[in-house]
Amino acid sequence: MHHFPSALIHLEAIRVAAAVADDLEVRVAALELVMRLEMDYHQQRLSRASMLLALDAFRGLPGTEDSIKALEAMAARSVSGWHGL
Repeated sequence: MHHFPSALIHLEAIRVAAAVADDLEVRVAALELVMRLEMDYHQQRLSRASMLLALDAFRGLPGTEDSIKALEAMAARSVSGWHGL
């Protein structure tokens, strides 16, 4: 996934949206998930499958729609996974 540096921008946008979520449990879970994705990104362990699964978890969180679509498009372009290009 290191070939998709703009992914970090979209993960940050999701983090910002999560930080203002009304439900505390949703907020905490979403922020932890973003943190895990970012760590996996930096360690080049982020798989396409785990990213798509995480994006499903973010659906319905206000303000994340555009970032989810962008990250899904990146995943679609990555035939061999995020880090395997």
